[in-house]
Amino acid sequence: MDTKLQSMLYLYENGQYEDCIQQANTYLQTKPKEPLACLLVAMPSLQIHLISDGKQANEALKLALLYSSKAKGMDKFPTALKSFTWEWDELKRVTEETADGIYNTVNRTESAVYYKYLASIWNDTTKAYREFFMEATPTSMKLESVENEPIADLSDHKANMIIDYAESLMGTPYRRSGSGLSPEGGFDCSGYVCYVYKAYDINLPHGSQNQSVLGKTIPLKDAQKGDLIFFGSKKGDSYYTSHVGIVHENDNGQISFIHASSSSGVTIDGPKTLSWDYWKGKILFVKRIFE
Repeated sequence: MDTKLQSMLYLYENGQYEDCIQQANTYLQTKPKEPLACLLVAMPSLQIHLISDGKQANEALKLALLYSSKAKGMDKFPTALKSFTWEWDELKRVTEETADGIYNTVNRTESAVYYKYLASIWNDTTKAYREFFMEATPTSMKLESVENEPIADLSDHKANMIIDYAESLMGTPYRRSGSGLSPEGGFDCSGYVCYVYKAYDINLPHGSQNQSVLGKTIPLKDAQKGDLIFFGSKKGDSYYTSHVGIVHENDNGQISFIHASSSSGVTIDGPKTLSWDYWKGKILFVKRIFE
């Protein structure tokens, strides 16, 4: 274990949770595949959740789950977890308690984010979790029907977190009609988008056509990370969407997007990839579902 990780563990063990999180995030910028650093964001966040209430507690729990999910997908995860055996069990307990509490007493749809983490991190799915998903795909829609107001507020910081989370699912296999129940089951394109955004309390319908009616149309050149980019075909004043992805980056008008590809699973495509000639000819529009 290098000295920086040892220093972070010392901060954690001495209750300096915010400092530990800050240092672990900095560490991950240069070593993004270090599971212990991810857990040194997740477990201090869990502790903050346990001693806080309201919005701060909720945000801390979601951060703990996000970074736990990242850590679990890394090669050295079992070794890293040995430092946090009690915390790992406590995180699952708290997540179950939070999900069930919201489901039974507040707004059932708000509990889905926690059920998703239970499925993706601990392979624990429930009947309550499955009821949130349904399929409906209109055959075509009028172009004038696609303009709506953004449906959520999202800061630049949270947009970056969404992209980080989207990237953490890289390599998840494609599965036709995979509506986003868990990465283990695979995703189709819209199921992947649902799964990513649900982790941040943004509820999207399954089906790229259904998602295409949400939010506000944005010129392609003004696309920002976190926007949705739709692909398909147009005929007269109607369109049909066959695919959706999440804008990953806009580098002076050069758009890359992260998506569940039928050939590669969750991957990033853009001007530097071999498949870009195919995708760029099918772009319909970009939608912003948050401001």
